[in-house]
Amino acid sequence: RLTTDGRSVVLAVRVSNVVAGAVEEEGGADATARIYLLRLSLDTYTVVDAAWLNRHSGESVSEIGGSVACAGLAVGDSDGADDDYDDGARVGCAAVAYVAFGPPPEITAGEGTTTGGRLPVTVTAVRFSPLLSGGEGRSPKPAAPPRIRDLDLFEHLVPSLVADSVSYDSTTGGCLFLSTAGLVCGAHVRFPPASEAGQGRTEAIPRRTLEGGLSGEGNDDLEASFRDEAVLAIKSHLLSSFRQYLGRTRDGGANLPFVARSVAPPSILSCSSAVLSAAVVLASVSIVNSASAGGRVGGAKMATTAPPDNAMAALREKHKWHADFVKFLLHAGAYKKVSATGRTKLRDHGEMIAAAGATLS
Repeated sequence: RLTTDGRSVVLAVRVSNVVAGAVEEEGGADATARIYLLRLSLDTYTVVDAAWLNRHSGESVSEIGGSVACAGLAVGDSDGADDDYDDGARVGCAAVAYVAFGPPPEITAGEGTTTGGRLPVTVTAVRFSPLLSGGEGRSPKPAAPPRIRDLDLFEHLVPSLVADSVSYDSTTGGCLFLSTAGLVCGAHVRFPPASEAGQGRTEAIPRRTLEGGLSGEGNDDLEASFRDEAVLAIKSHLLSSFRQYLGRTRDGGANLPFVARSVAPPSILSCSSAVLSAAVVLASVSIVNSASAGGRVGGAKMATTAPPDNAMAALREKHKWHADFVKFLLHAGAYKKVSATGRTKLRDHGEMIAAAGATLS
C-alpha cells in the first residue's frame, strides 16, 4: 500500500527459515514462519523500516495448515503523534498501517468457535515514524522505531473477515473491513506522542479490590511499567491466548502443556522479564475481576457457571480461573520468566480470593 506522501510503500510479508517446498513435502506446518510489515522507500528502492507482527507466528501463519490468514492491509495518515523534527531533515511522512488476520475459509466453514480453539480475528496497527534524510547517497532512516498495538475483535460480531475487504477510513483515520456476519466494522488506534507514552495516557491502572496491596516496597518498577505500550500489548496477548487455552481444555482430557504452548504467541516468551511480569499482573487482575462480570475477559465472553447472586459460587469461580491462569503460565513456559515481585502479586490475588471465601463461609 502506498503511503499518503507517495514516497514509500508498506507491504506484509511472510518470512521463513524453511526451504521452499520442504513443509509441504513433510506434510506439516512451518514453525519458523513470521509476519513482517516492511516500509520501502520509492526514492532508493530499499527497506527503510520493518516491524515484526508478533501476535501471530509459527504454525498459526504457516502457508500449509495455518490457523490464521492475512485478510487485508490499509495505510493511512499519521494520527498526530509526530514528535518535533526539523522539516528540512524530513523526507517521508509518518504512516499508520492496519493489517487484519482471521481464520482462513477452510476453518471458517467449520463448526468450531473461537473459544473452542479457533483464533480470533485481530487487527494490528503499526505506526511508522517520519523518515529522515540519511545524507547524500544514503537511504532515509526512521526517526523512531515502529509502535505496535493489537486489537482482538468480538467473535460474535466478527467471526471472520471477508478477504481483501480492509480499506482506509478517511473519516476516522483508521480502517474499515467487512465481517462474514454481514457487518461493516471499523478500527482506529490513537498513538500518543512518544513523550507521553507510558505516562498514564495509554491506560489507567485499574484500582479494584483484588489489586489492593500493589503499592509497597519493591513494587515501584512494576507499577511504573503498567502503562507502558509493550506491557499493554503483552497483556492483550495473554488474555487472548488464555481464552483459547480454556476453550480447548474445557471438556477435559486435553494435553495441557501442548495446548498452552500451541496457543501462546511468541511475543510472550520473547519479551523481557520486566514487561512480562507487569503484563501478567494486569492480566491476572482482569481475569479475576471478569469472573464476576459476566465472564467477559478482554472483551470476549467466557463460560461461567456462578449465579450473579451467589457470592460463594462467584468466589469459587474466581479461584478456579486464577488457578487455571497460573497453570497456563506454567505450561506455556512463561511463569519462569515472571519476576519474584510478579509471582508475589499472583499469590496475593489467590490469597485474597481464599480469604474472602473464608470470611463468607
